[in-house]
Amino acid sequence: MRWLSAALAVLIGALPAAAQDADMLRLAPALAQLGQVTPLVAPVEITSVGWGPFQRVCTEQGTLRGGAPRTERRVCLRAQATQDSGGWRVRVTPDTQGTAAPPIFTMLRGSDGRVSEVTAEPPSGSAPLSAEQRAGLLATARATLESLGVTRQRLAPREIFLLPLPDLSMQPGPLRGSRGLNCVPEIRAMLAGRPVVVARCLARLEGNLGVNATAQVVIAGNFALDVETGLLLAQAYATRIETFDTTGGRPPRSNGVLITTTRTRIE
Repeated sequence: MRWLSAALAVLIGALPAAAQDADMLRLAPALAQLGQVTPLVAPVEITSVGWGPFQRVCTEQGTLRGGAPRTERRVCLRAQATQDSGGWRVRVTPDTQGTAAPPIFTMLRGSDGRVSEVTAEPPSGSAPLSAEQRAGLLATARATLESLGVTRQRLAPREIFLLPLPDLSMQPGPLRGSRGLNCVPEIRAMLAGRPVVVARCLARLEGNLGVNATAQVVIAGNFALDVETGLLLAQAYATRIETFDTTGGRPPRSNGVLITTTRTRIE
């Protein structure tokens, strides 16, 4: 979605009410196996620790073909965390071999989940970056690191809250200018031995891609938040992208629809 990142203006509406929203939620892949599932009936305070015993962030992305998802790409990042007086210092580095070395991001994540002291190291062996390129890389680093979780807050049944739009290696470049995913917390559960709150989320986006081109994007799925750290331990969502040709000022003509599926785990 890199080609969308600079141009999309975001419109986030109410949570699923239309049939197409329900369809998108059905297209989303299943979350990782949950245990001790119960409805959320009382408010839960989340995020009291900056990090946990987590070492990798892995994302799988695929496309829907013939109604069935097909995994086409998997990327993992290694997270090295050390406790600091101000929180946890986390260094995110690539955990897989690729044709091009990605940048390395670092941050300080406080006990309230706030991200600060973000740094971004350009890929090894790359040409020197201009000031504008460095600023862009740093902005991408901040968006990526902030998308890993949420700040301290209270989640209550049937109350909408915001999550950052998904942004990791499989979503290259954040959707700038966006507010986030509109979410409703629905259940409490255990995931990999840790208490989580699972929320159902939706985002709608639309905007210009350039001359004579627009796009509409819908993201919908389920997200599991670690109660202690506020990190998104599991994400499972579908993304619908439809582009339109507006050549000559005529009414938009669809170029077609692409639906992708994404699963992300913090392990």
